[in-house]
Amino acid sequence: MCIIIDLEDKKIKINESIVKFISCYKQLNRKDCEAGGILIGRENKETGNIIIEYATEPYDKDKRKRTSFYRKDKIHIEYYNRLYEDYNGIYAYIGEWHTHPENYPNYSSVDINSWKKIAKSNKDKEKKYYHLIVGIKEIRVWEYSYGSKYAERIY
Repeated sequence: MCIIIDLEDKKIKINESIVKFISCYKQLNRKDCEAGGILIGRENKETGNIIIEYATEPYDKDKRKRTSFYRKDKIHIEYYNRLYEDYNGIYAYIGEWHTHPENYPNYSSVDINSWKKIAKSNKDKEKKYYHLIVGIKEIRVWEYSYGSKYAERIY
């Protein structure tokens, strides 16, 4: 099942392969640690529609605990850079994904601070980022842009 989010000004499609891939990391057991990675996709410049086609997974240098995930491994960025180069720049960083050990996930203060840092580091202050949190029963998606106090849940 793919996820299609219909916003006022655009649609966002998360490919079925990505939904299946990140769902494999659900924290179903008490000892499962959070997992995460980056989301990579492309935007139709005419419509603004976005399709998310790639995601990274946790790597050795990432910090994983029961209730936290810190993306530390450079492989995430190397993977993105390889796609960017191989496809002549059509792919872009869309946002982040990670898991939470709760049925219906909500973002934490650590999450929003991380999202703020990501948005602040980009030169394009108008860019919106899309962040997925995989819960046990539901995947939720938030939109965040530079200068926002909160992220808006869109799915």
